[in-house]
Amino acid sequence: MKPVDTTLPDDPAEMAALLVKQQAKITKLESQIHSLLESLRLGKHRLYSASSEKAPGQAELFDEPEETTTLTEDTDVAVATTKPTPKAPATRKPLPKDLPRVQHVYELPVDERQCPCGCELTEIGEDVSEQIDIIPAQVQVIQHVRKKYACKRCEETVRSAQKPALLLPKSLASGNTMAYAITSKYADGLPLYRLSGILARHGIDLPRQTLSESILKTAERMVPLIDYMTTALRAGSVLHMDETRVQVLNEPGKSAQSQSYMWVQRGGPPGKPIIHFTYDPSRSASVPARLLAGYRGALMTDGKKVPIRIL
Repeated sequence: MKPVDTTLPDDPAEMAALLVKQQAKITKLESQIHSLLESLRLGKHRLYSASSEKAPGQAELFDEPEETTTLTEDTDVAVATTKPTPKAPATRKPLPKDLPRVQHVYELPVDERQCPCGCELTEIGEDVSEQIDIIPAQVQVIQHVRKKYACKRCEETVRSAQKPALLLPKSLASGNTMAYAITSKYADGLPLYRLSGILARHGIDLPRQTLSESILKTAERMVPLIDYMTTALRAGSVLHMDETRVQVLNEPGKSAQSQSYMWVQRGGPPGKPIIHFTYDPSRSASVPARLLAGYRGALMTDGKKVPIRIL
């Protein structure tokens, strides 16, 4: 390292020229360091980040710290210091008002309500604090009891009360059970083998294969409802639509590494949004043409309004 020359010229003109020279050198070093840091960031992104449709660095657009860079003439390293951002005081979000409340009231014992002056203490208010109390899933058995009636005179006529229509008449699982299973798998990401294990702790034997077949049968029973919702979806004036890549195991004619697509639509009447998921192994134009058949409203995709020209 060269020794630092601490002598400064006495001539104001030479001093000004020296300052201009040093400022140019500082600007050049700052530019080089910025380029180096950007190259390092892009390199780390290519090595470790997952591939997606997002452009590199989008997440940092709104998360850039304020930095003060200090450069010295005799060093090649920039020292960056981050100015700490003062944190706002933490505020707890109130619990939803529609949740049921169970009150535990604590009163002062009678023997402690006596004031030293001789008077009895009077209630003037209360302090209320809340905690979340989660009750684990309750498992019960619904018995469908059909009463039988017979004629005691002729002993020939026997009639039984009609049982209401069931979602899966020959299954052990009720409609509520299937709603719980479908929500656990597709909304909460809980595999069916784990759900089967949870039920096994209650002494219920519902293997993974049985749950899978029951979900498929439930989907078949839901076709009329899905058709109705699809019609209501297309009846709205604005429709959002996009596709996302998914991988499907053991799909006929395709390898496990190949890409398939889940098409998502959101629309419907005002105040009653409908979200519809449609799986398709293809990304061809025939898929949106089929999903948008008969629709005449505005289509929004990737934040852009797209004109509809589908016959």
